[in-house]
Amino acid sequence: MDVQSQINLIKGKFPNEVLENFATGTFVNAEKLKAICQFCRDNEELSMQVLTCMTAVDLGDHLELVYHLISYSKKHDLVLKVTLPRDNAVIDSVESVWKTADWQERECFDLFGVNFKNHPDLRRIMLPDDWQGHPLRKDYTPPTEYHGMSHTRKNPLIPEGQSATTENSNG
Repeated sequence: MDVQSQINLIKGKFPNEVLENFATGTFVNAEKLKAICQFCRDNEELSMQVLTCMTAVDLGDHLELVYHLISYSKKHDLVLKVTLPRDNAVIDSVESVWKTADWQERECFDLFGVNFKNHPDLRRIMLPDDWQGHPLRKDYTPPTEYHGMSHTRKNPLIPEGQSATTENSNG
């Protein structure tokens, strides 16, 4: 089944919740995301058994969540996207729809600051519990130290004898 046919099925069930289509999927209303995901999983024609990847993108003025769904039995896939405001990035968890969302939502919480309502264990997964901020947000300012450990190091690309340091550089 092609992407447009999949989107038409979703529109048939949720006529006012499909907002904008793109080549591989569609934007949907964030408030109805969980219901749409349940429909995508349970509808016989769609049968989206797996959430293969879920992530976020900080576009400066808002966040987008991106959900990659796949049906092994039907041999098709679909991407759902939702837009969230930066200052109130809250959405229902889809962990009860696909268990794999558990850690993927925790990663988005940790790195982007998205709050997933009704998630069974929403806590940091990559950074320490007392870390301040969300490193993949565009407005994030990295600390210069953490518990007395400096984050400043000499840039290995600068020849010996020159004094240039790079803070929080990946090298």
